[in-house]
Order: sequence, then C-alpha cells, then structure tokens
Amino acid sequence: MMAIAWKDCFFDNCEDAKNILESLINTLLSQGKKTYIRWALFTFLISTIILLLMLHLLKFHKPNFTYFIGTLIMGGLGALISVLIKIKDVFINPHDRPIIILSGFSRILIGSAAGLIFYFAYKANILLSFIQDAAAEQQLYYVLLMAFVSGFSERAIPEFTSKLNESGLFIKDK
Repeated sequence: MMAIAWKDCFFDNCEDAKNILESLINTLLSQGKKTYIRWALFTFLISTIILLLMLHLLKFHKPNFTYFIGTLIMGGLGALISVLIKIKDVFINPHDRPIIILSGFSRILIGSAAGLIFYFAYKANILLSFIQDAAAEQQLYYVLLMAFVSGFSERAIPEFTSKLNESGLFIKDK
C-alpha cells in the first residue's frame, strides 16, 4: 500500500496517496485497539477462572471470603466494560505492542483492586455503613454492585492524577 501511495504522489495524485495513507493508519490503529481489548478480556477471563477455582477448591464458603472474591471479580468486570465503552477515546500507538498488552492487562487489575479497596472500606465501616443492618443477601448485592462501580471508574484515578500534575499543585518552587 505504501508503494502505491508513493507512486500516486509521484504522479501528482496526492489526494489518492493521502486516502491510502489514512486507510493504512486507521488499519494500524484498529489492530492496536483489538490487541488492547483482547488482552483486557483475556486478563478478566483468566483472573475470574482462577478466583472461582480458589473459591471452589479451597471450599471457603464463609461470607467474608465470598465477598472478597466477588468484589475482585465485579471490579474486574466493571473495568472491562469501562475499557470497551471508552476504547474509541484511547490513543494506541500500534508499534508499542508491549505497552498495548500491559495497558489492557493493567486496566483489569486496577479495576479489581478498586473493587477490593471498596470492600475493605466497607468492612472498615467507612462506606455504606447503613447496609450493615440489611439482610445478608442484600448486603452481598450492595457490595457487589458498588465493587462493579468502583471497577468501572478505573480510569478516574489516572485521569485525576494527571489533572493534578497538569495543575502544578504539587510542583515545588526551587
């Protein structure tokens, strides 16, 4: 395709060359985004399978362990849906394959960690203390829902820190 674009540009067909190059760039960018999504999905599926196997094989059927595993899974699911929704806004350099893989992988882990942090805040009675009196089944649904929301907001932390850095709030004068 590049040869055709060069030939068209050489023979003063620059508009055709521009269209060919734009098509090539769009193809490369979409391949990078597909790799990003594949790795995010792969990470979520593998981590979910491992967590469910842990729950089954270790036979911990105590509510705390179930909540712990559930919040990790729901945080990861929230992050996966966030990745799928926001993929059009993400710029991915198709030549940085390791970065693409790491980004897809890390988004799910960040979402799972956000779900787990929410769970710890819940257990410490910092968040949602009003549901402590609810029935056990209701508590589980509240916690899982909020873990999902926490995972869904996985992009909020990097966006918040980059805005703080841009504001210059933490830059010390020399």
